[in-house]
Amino acid sequence: MTLALRPRLAHIFGSIYKMPPMVGGIKYEHTHRLIAWSVGVMTIAIAIWTWLVERRAWMKRLAFAALGTVILQGISWVASPC
Repeated sequence: MTLALRPRLAHIFGSIYKMPPMVGGIKYEHTHRLIAWSVGVMTIAIAIWTWLVERRAWMKRLAFAALGTVILQGISWVASPC
């Protein structure tokens, strides 16, 4: 199966109960997306926590720079053609 024909998301099969076997690299792609999602959620949590608790301005800027980087990477994935 070529890269262009692979489904972008593993959940497009409809239901988790009726999902066919993940073959042809879909299992690895789905795992990669789950890990990326968890990194994004943790980055958002750290940015919010830093904004609420931290007093140092440079630390707040660093946390939001990390958040911006994660958002930028997510946007670039959405805009990718394949």
